[in-house]
Amino acid sequence: MSLGYGFAKNWYLMISIERRLLCVQTLRDRRLAAEIPYTSTVDVEASKHRARNIDRVSRRTFPLAFVIFNIIYWVAYSIPSSDKSDVADEL
Repeated sequence: MSLGYGFAKNWYLMISIERRLLCVQTLRDRRLAAEIPYTSTVDVEASKHRARNIDRVSRRTFPLAFVIFNIIYWVAYSIPSSDKSDVADEL
């Protein structure tokens, strides 16, 4: 019995020490993070330039795609299908 109790006690102490070390590391990391000023790694001007290019392309592409889609849709819609039969013939 004492062997099982000793194992459980050692295991509990080991877990307890690991948790304490983790807490100490976390506190140390937080202190270091608070001391280091935040610097952005994003180039703001490059992001603005990229956004402008996307807007410029979109202003031309979406209306053109809409017109092409409508032309294809209405041409396909206006062509009578040969497999359609009149409703009056079926009745």
